Amino acid sequence: MYKAKRCCANCVKGIALTLNTDILCRDKGVVSPDFECSGHRYAPMTKESSNTPKCLECRFFVTKNSESTLGVCKIFSVRQTDGSVKNACSKFVKRDIKIVV
Repeated sequence: MYKAKRCCANCVKGIALTLNTDILCRDKGVVSPDFECSGHRYAPMTKESSNTPKCLECRFFVTKNSESTLGVCKIFSVRQTDGSVKNACSKFVKRDIKIVV
């Protein structure tokens, strides 16, 4: 069985920073991804999920009609984009589901 090298990049306590490749460790602070400490705990292996939210599912994404996937984000964009293709941003809020009886 292959076991990955102990480092902050695969530790439960580490969070990847978006500005660079550094890791924010809740014990040590900002460290390099290959840093290793005695408190290391392997993170469970996760696959890239195909269930990532799309812009089309967001409350702020507006379409002209219910059948169309082309629309505009009320927060960030003035250009029409295909909401079924583009991944949702950090301001994603799930759209309310309307049940018609």
